[in-house]
Amino acid sequence: KQWYQRRVRVRMAENSEQKILQDEIIIYDLETSGLDEQDDILQVSALRYNIAEDRVTDEFSEYLIPTGPIGYGATRIHGLFEKDGDLFKKNGGIDELLDALPGDVALTRFVKWVLRFDGSNLPAKVICVGFNNSNFDDSRLLIQSNKNISPVLFMLMRKRMFSSDMRFHLRLKGTLAKNFSECGGSTEEQANLHEALQDCRALLKVMRTKGVSFKSLVGDCVSFEMVWQKRMNPLLTKNLLTPAVANKMIGKLTYEEFTKITDKEVKEKFESAGISNASITSCLKRREVHRGALRRQNSWTMN
Repeated sequence: KQWYQRRVRVRMAENSEQKILQDEIIIYDLETSGLDEQDDILQVSALRYNIAEDRVTDEFSEYLIPTGPIGYGATRIHGLFEKDGDLFKKNGGIDELLDALPGDVALTRFVKWVLRFDGSNLPAKVICVGFNNSNFDDSRLLIQSNKNISPVLFMLMRKRMFSSDMRFHLRLKGTLAKNFSECGGSTEEQANLHEALQDCRALLKVMRTKGVSFKSLVGDCVSFEMVWQKRMNPLLTKNLLTPAVANKMIGKLTYEEFTKITDKEVKEKFESAGISNASITSCLKRREVHRGALRRQNSWTMN
């Protein structure tokens, strides 16, 4: 499994202000203009859900003005299409003009809403859950937020938003529609899936049926910073560090340093950071496999 599918313990600070909001999670979903990571977000929706009280306390949903073409395959799925710079939705036989916002406005509102941040308070730490979001929504939300929101807000987003993927957390098989149907979703409700807010409601029904606990979510969520580093840091893109090691060593160790220093130096660095012998051994094995691949590549190049 990929690094973000493994259980990664989130260490909560002693200061109560620094803790993840107790029992409150965000269930979110995106609709996009295509499958590429760089494609536009066309809709972002979310529910603020209190697990202990089993109730939705708030909702968020905004459409975004597209900056590029919308793929035909994407339109077939969610019904959204662009015409003369405006966003429309196919609604039966009618093309409905949507009240869409520029990406910077919509995503700034969304991140502030998630974090309960008004510019003067300490942003909350919050767990954001989705269906298959570790493979799709998380990276696209980060990429588009990096382009559209302020650097300070983007930094807060990475540090204070945490991700948990219900598809892996609950070991679900098949699509959201399939799991929603198995949990009692009506035919009418299923027909409205691939509308982001309805997808959030469908996932909530699945979570309620399966009995997801807040404690279990805290046990396997990862920070959006880790998701971002996975895209940017060679130590993660090349799968050289385990999740537990990455949590402690990102920012303290470069790819160039890790690939060149001796096994003894690696052990000393990792042991000083409180990393277990089993994790150190695993990383050293990964490094050796990577070095072997580099040697073979260099050999082919020379020949």
